[in-house]
Amino acid sequence: MTDLHPSVTDIAAAALRLSAALAAADEAQWQRSRTVTPDDIEANDYSGGSLASRGQHSDPTFDAVADPARLALRAAVVGAESELTRLVALMDSHTQRVQTALDRWNGGL
Repeated sequence: MTDLHPSVTDIAAAALRLSAALAAADEAQWQRSRTVTPDDIEANDYSGGSLASRGQHSDPTFDAVADPARLALRAAVVGAESELTRLVALMDSHTQRVQTALDRWNGGL
């Protein structure tokens, strides 16, 4: 195996870190976060009673869909995946450019 260029080693290490973060976020991005929201505080307000006792109901689906922390995580995942696609194309382009120049240097056309 050939030695890796130091910058390639750095890129590979960063890619592995990003891969681990994306794997950790894979399921979490679709679930309500574990943060306490104003609705949670209101729902458990001991002075005003529970939501049911006040004639209200909770909507866990909406809570998950509209959760700002979940939305921020989802946006981060989408952004990372988009950048990975762009970076792969960029690296492939540079690989071809270097290989073409090297071929020419070696006497090829």
